[in-house]
Amino acid sequence: MFCIEQALEMPMEEQKQKMTKMYETVWKYDVRCWAYHMFELFQNTTHDVVSE
Repeated sequence: MFCIEQALEMPMEEQKQKMTKMYETVWKYDVRCWAYHMFELFQNTTHDVVSE
């Protein structure tokens, strides 16, 4: 509850600054960024192939 209370009492200018920073972070680290990093991870993963 403390965080919600803190956010509600925060000055409007500080709210705007925090929202801008959060928006920029979400814009930068979107699903494309996540997918790119996942594909990199998969490409760098090696498998031991077991023959039957």
